[in-house]
Amino acid sequence: MKETGVMYNLLGKEIRGRFGFPSGVITTNSDIARYMFEHVPQFGYYQGKSTTIEPTVGNREDILTQPTPDSMWNAVGYTNPGLEATVEGFRELREATPDDVFLMAQVGESTEEKFAYSVDAFERAGDIADGYEINVSCPHAAKGGILIGSDPDSVRSITAATRKATRKPVIVKLNAGVKDFEAIAVAAVEGGADAISAINTLGGPNPELSNQFGGLSGAAIFPATVDAILRLRRVTDVPIIAMGGIRGAGDIRRLEAIDPTLFYAIGTALG
Repeated sequence: MKETGVMYNLLGKEIRGRFGFPSGVITTNSDIARYMFEHVPQFGYYQGKSTTIEPTVGNREDILTQPTPDSMWNAVGYTNPGLEATVEGFRELREATPDDVFLMAQVGESTEEKFAYSVDAFERAGDIADGYEINVSCPHAAKGGILIGSDPDSVRSITAATRKATRKPVIVKLNAGVKDFEAIAVAAVEGGADAISAINTLGGPNPELSNQFGGLSGAAIFPATVDAILRLRRVTDVPIIAMGGIRGAGDIRRLEAIDPTLFYAIGTALG
């Protein structure tokens, strides 16, 4: 719980808490974000749902299944209303968000040019985002996601293109299920990433989903989160937003033992 009067610095902005909620089902509705910030003062930042330039329908139902009460498979597939509508939604959310909350717009495009274009669209809209999360880790995107996030050169160039489009913080979201995870993290930092968020859902086959493949979140992947943070801290000292199966104080203590400066995102446990 947040101590009275304690503030935290996330990439240059003073925020009220080290907790936030990651891109996903709970962040698809800005009304939910407003409710959470009003009722849960420990939440100090918001990671928006991935946007693409054009509206994306995503995968057809069934896109969610729950193997255990504290874990979930999903294959949403970047469903979003498109860049223009997302920018307008962020403008409205900014007006309703407390000053001590960090708003992070997330882009889920497929090329360095499209990532840069998307970030520039937010920039041209004014001071509506405090920073940008670059999603190169979704395991069930038809384009982009882990398809471009499993190669260090690709991650480096996408991060560099995004870096040129803004002076605001750039956060790169990585997937612990890729080969050469550490090399990809280093490439992101070399490209200009100010921070890393990890981990995304872990991809795998699931016959209950319409496209037979999805991403697993929740308690089942927490051991992978612990391992990923250990590996990241061996190769980089940039700030890390840890996510993936965090459920309570015991999980936080395990991660605190690795790095007491982490920020935390809680997703499936809020569902």
